[in-house]
Amino acid sequence: MPRGSALIWQSSLPYHLISPLDGTVSYIALNFDFTYEHFAKNYPIPPDTENDFKPDNVLERVDFIDLPIFNEIVHVNDMEIIESDLLEIENEFESKKRCYGNKASGLFLKVLTEITRRTVYISSFDKGCKIDFIIKYIHSHYNEALSNTKIGELFNFHPNYINHLMVLHTGLSLHQYLLSYRISKAIYLLETTDMQISEIAYTVGFNDICHFSRYFRKRTGRKPQDFKQH
Repeated sequence: MPRGSALIWQSSLPYHLISPLDGTVSYIALNFDFTYEHFAKNYPIPPDTENDFKPDNVLERVDFIDLPIFNEIVHVNDMEIIESDLLEIENEFESKKRCYGNKASGLFLKVLTEITRRTVYISSFDKGCKIDFIIKYIHSHYNEALSNTKIGELFNFHPNYINHLMVLHTGLSLHQYLLSYRISKAIYLLETTDMQISEIAYTVGFNDICHFSRYFRKRTGRKPQDFKQH
């Protein structure tokens, strides 16, 4: 494994570590509890040697339905991004300051999210970077007339593929994502300015005040007028 590799290893699977030829290697290893059934154990559980291993010693084995990739060994390269979080988890566990379990759990959820994004939701790291640029472009030009075709021309992708990337990474089509972002900006303007509702609608990219009002109510459950008065 090259430096920066990350592994998720299911419990009860035997393994052994082989050092590189120059003998310089370091690992950050964490045992974690997906189900919280053993949260009361506040001490490290060391691995068994091969000769001492007993199946009854395994605390849990989780079968994933929504992310079946985690039922196998997960190996991801170029994961230096999670190193600081893993070290912070270790520090929290050793110091045991108040709420250390909550903080460690939050950090580890972040680690799992990064690994999931690299293994499940993107087919390559480059495409994952591409969607970041697309989303950044939408955030900068949300009040303009945007379409799959226009963004596809800018990023050299087929319009249908733009929509595929948006759904894959955000769960929303480009149109749905754009409308939701415009509404979030409208809410900000309603809360922080004295602008008229019609002016706000046009400012965030809606050409039809009725369309703005209908979609605003659909997203928030309230009319823009009610929201502004509140």
